[in-house]
Amino acid sequence: MNGTSLVVKGDLRGDEDVTIDGHVEGRIEFKDNLVTIGPTGSVTADVLARSVIVHGSVVGNVTASERVAVLASGSIEGDIVAPRVTIAETAHFRGHVDMKRFAPA
Repeated sequence: MNGTSLVVKGDLRGDEDVTIDGHVEGRIEFKDNLVTIGPTGSVTADVLARSVIVHGSVVGNVTASERVAVLASGSIEGDIVAPRVTIAETAHFRGHVDMKRFAPA
């Protein structure tokens, strides 16, 4: 989903890695894949994926079966559930972290 002017309202699901550079409102579900919120990405949604990398902003809960990384320019306002979590020193985070281990599928 490249394109900074792209706006999606509703659920977004798929079976491949995705990078979001526009705005998404709803729910993002890529259970077996990587979801990257690009530097211009703005998400108002719960995110469910294998791994999530945040350069932009997320308002909503983020759940990953492998890892969540909030990079220096990233922002999450919501809870994170993942077995591995990285939050850069200059990133913004407001919520709770649950480093829950997921059972292998």
